[in-house]
Amino acid sequence: MKLIKSVGKVSNLSEKSTNTLAENETFSYGIAHTRWATHGGVTEFNCHPHYSENERIFLVHN
Repeated sequence: MKLIKSVGKVSNLSEKSTNTLAENETFSYGIAHTRWATHGGVTEFNCHPHYSENERIFLVHN
């Protein structure tokens, strides 16, 4: 699983994904979550998904 986070517009995430993924990488699924921050700073650290310490469990909630 590969995790790519971005703040701001969806186009920011799209651009970051294009720059991060190798040209030959393919995926059969994806999860996206968009929201306005209601508390905490607007940072990639605070962006969903959140993940477990071993990065095997990812969580998005609303």
